[in-house]
Amino acid sequence: MDRRNFLAVSIVTPLLVACGGSENPSEASSSSPTPSTPTPATPPTPGPSVKSHVLSWDRSGNWKMDNAAFQFFAGEIHPARVPSEYWDHRIKMVKAMGCNTISIYTMWNFHELPNGSFDLSSPDKNIGNFIDLCAANGMWVLLRPGPYVCAEWDFGGLPPRMLADPQFRNFSGNLQIRGNYPAYMAAVQKWNAALYENVVKGRTLSAGGPIMLVALENEYTSWSPVDPSHPNALATQWTALGYTEKFCVCDASEDGFNADFITLPADTAYGMTMPGDTVSNYPLAVRDYGVATFGAECYPGWICGWGESSQTIHISDFAAKVTALAKAGCSFVMYVGHGGTNFGNTGGGDGYATSSCQPVITSYDYGAPVSENGLMNPNFLAIQDAFVKNATYNVPFAPIPANIPRIADGEIAQISGSQLTFSDFLSHNATPIIKKALPQTIEWIAFTLNPSQPAGTGIYPSGVASQIPPAKPVAWFCEPLKGANEPGAA
Repeated sequence: MDRRNFLAVSIVTPLLVACGGSENPSEASSSSPTPSTPTPATPPTPGPSVKSHVLSWDRSGNWKMDNAAFQFFAGEIHPARVPSEYWDHRIKMVKAMGCNTISIYTMWNFHELPNGSFDLSSPDKNIGNFIDLCAANGMWVLLRPGPYVCAEWDFGGLPPRMLADPQFRNFSGNLQIRGNYPAYMAAVQKWNAALYENVVKGRTLSAGGPIMLVALENEYTSWSPVDPSHPNALATQWTALGYTEKFCVCDASEDGFNADFITLPADTAYGMTMPGDTVSNYPLAVRDYGVATFGAECYPGWICGWGESSQTIHISDFAAKVTALAKAGCSFVMYVGHGGTNFGNTGGGDGYATSSCQPVITSYDYGAPVSENGLMNPNFLAIQDAFVKNATYNVPFAPIPANIPRIADGEIAQISGSQLTFSDFLSHNATPIIKKALPQTIEWIAFTLNPSQPAGTGIYPSGVASQIPPAKPVAWFCEPLKGANEPGAA
């Protein structure tokens, strides 16, 4: 995500707290919100009755659901960061805040298997089941399948094999991804087809399901070089598969597509990430593109990087933004409503690899209103109050669900470095079989050893290089760790 300068330019002083939420609602606020008198009636919601719906907008960019005024307030949840046992609880928590929509990233490399197929059916990877839970809870769905998602996730969700496979580079060695390159688009086609057949088909509005928008790429104009025809090529893939609903893009600028001479695909709404928290940017985007617009990522908090003492939680300042957006009738997404955990080796980083890369810690709590362990963070009730009192419709009451069992801080003893040995990281006593004068990337080593087996961890023994003359090749280990990218893996 293009959020590298957010903290530097922020004009508010956030509250810094440790990860984890409040057990008692009174710890975060002294009173519960009082619903305001509605202007239009409560809009329809998805549910078990197999009634189709139609999402649209008028020439002024006003959202419509079944031809009636529509405002959506979404909380982002990433199923890959939340064990499936908690999915229903987290959806209910986001709904209790006043949201009527769940925004979802799906991470390609979380689902791709070594043989090139996709796991979309095991419990923690069954995105279709997650979307069904959204529908059962009366929540619309904004699906963000990438193929590149960023999300502070390893390689932005793309398969790491692309970094090593020569077919994804040109003759000069430059990486050919996020554009209409034949090898890349063929791989994207397989991913999109698997998603459509296993997740999207039968769950769209016309089929009585909750999926109202599918996002094309992510913050594309932050990438360089952009391919002006790439968003349209992605839309063409989806429509060829059978998708007939609306699309959206989520860009880091209100005028990003125009500035980079990118034609917005047909039937595509324009989402703004960082600019989406400011009401005055909405009419600018409508003016530029003539379609509905929304805040694709409004930040109630901020990520915590390794070496930082705590994460960031915005309370009164973010509540003020929610108040302004809700009162103006804007639709917007909180990034995130509930963050979850970067299990295994899935966590990515923020910034530039060559200068300011900041790896994200295991927790992806993010200062979200629903904390990593499912309780309320201090901003929950403030956000709830701001939206319920100022929305353009009567926000239906949804109770906060009962707490469910969770692991407390300190319940699992910390493992010291002395308890780990080199051999603990290997599944067997391997003999080095790759020799290079310089260390190689784990993607290159894994691809060289076995092109179909991605690696989760590389081992670079300290002191080996200094003991061997420079002219003599050095051996390097790299092995995939079983379950390294699975929820609950160490």
